[in-house]
Amino acid sequence: MENTGQASKRRAQPSESDVENEPQAKISNNFDPDAPFSKPWQNSDAVLIVEEKELHVHTNILSMASAVFDKMFNGDFVESQTKRVNLEGKSYEVIESLLSSIYPMENSLEAKTAQICCECSSIDRSVTAFKPFPSRRCVKCNEFFDQDDVQRQQNLKHLQKIYPLAKEYMMDALKERILSQYSQQCYFIMSVSHALDLLETFEVLNLDDEKHTEETEVKDRVIEFLSGHLPNDLKEIKSLLNGRNISLRYQLHLKALALDEALRNLYDKTADQKYKTEAQLFVQDLLYMHSFKY
Repeated sequence: MENTGQASKRRAQPSESDVENEPQAKISNNFDPDAPFSKPWQNSDAVLIVEEKELHVHTNILSMASAVFDKMFNGDFVESQTKRVNLEGKSYEVIESLLSSIYPMENSLEAKTAQICCECSSIDRSVTAFKPFPSRRCVKCNEFFDQDDVQRQQNLKHLQKIYPLAKEYMMDALKERILSQYSQQCYFIMSVSHALDLLETFEVLNLDDEKHTEETEVKDRVIEFLSGHLPNDLKEIKSLLNGRNISLRYQLHLKALALDEALRNLYDKTADQKYKTEAQLFVQDLLYMHSFKY
């Protein structure tokens, strides 16, 4: 006859049938992955009101992620009593994306999978074409497009939207994740358009200051890539820059780099050393315009 200790030890080890029949943990019957915050779910206890629509959230999660929400829900504010916050002037879609970036069941900084090509979207029409692998058929024009290239661009646009909110609501951990993802992309530049997307993101996120030395260093990798891959035709460069949120400062710098490369190609065609010297000085003046150094 076995002793009680051995029996207890055996009962502590579940059989395979016990594991199979054990109910699996789930978020909530009310959880909708396509609209995760549209209705109460998993003991949600607060509501964010954006564009007259409700986002059901958890005060503990928002308080841990944001110093602003922490004071709002746990301080001497009306929101600590009502648990309802009206976010005026904010985009419902962007706030929803922000929440998806901090909640554990989402926790992703990526935009939704690209469904349409650049020609049919409002994002950008100057993405450099690669071989369509992996490719996807556009739901609008039915043509194949490079999904990876478009996805990278959409992800950067996504970061541009949520980073200002992460700063506004003092979400330091989220800010660091966004900056880390940006830096990682700068080390794996796939095309001229990808590099221009990264440069645009650098400016939109306002990283060009002494507080972001690491991001400034990786931005220099973007400039270095562009200096060796930009077309020499200024009209083509203008087309690539069209519609992008890139300052005149960087536009002039990129055009100067392209002009420098074009002049270098002409050096072998002339023996006039005076012309070469004047051309070099001209390009240097452009590169150092407005005290911008590279």
